[in-house]
Amino acid sequence: MTHRAAPQAPTSPPGDGGGSGGDDGFRFGTVEGRILHSGPQADFEAHRSTLGALGTVTHLGADHGLASLYDVAGLTMMWSVLNAWLQGTALRRTAGVDAELPRLMEAMADRAIAAGHGAEQYPVLIEEFSRPHKD
Repeated sequence: MTHRAAPQAPTSPPGDGGGSGGDDGFRFGTVEGRILHSGPQADFEAHRSTLGALGTVTHLGADHGLASLYDVAGLTMMWSVLNAWLQGTALRRTAGVDAELPRLMEAMADRAIAAGHGAEQYPVLIEEFSRPHKD
């Protein structure tokens, strides 16, 4: 008889945004894993316990496309912000302006971590924008 190791929880590339089980703290098989479900409520209820074993499940409604819509909408926002930042950086460089924004963002992230917010999500940086810099 051959014994095999238990399968590992699926993971995705680092920094993929969280819900898919990436290396940024979200893992399938834990409450941090996020699963969006859409379709008939009866189907969801019939499989809720199985889906719940994979993570925190949210039923979005009867329309089968809602889970995909939420996923694409979130990814669209993420890529829009990243691309806008990259374009802004390129424009500043083209104009001969020193691109300070990356250093500013790094400094703000360091301040948030030093203030004990290292395990929190990106919106904590909003608070850092409103705090005066102290040397």
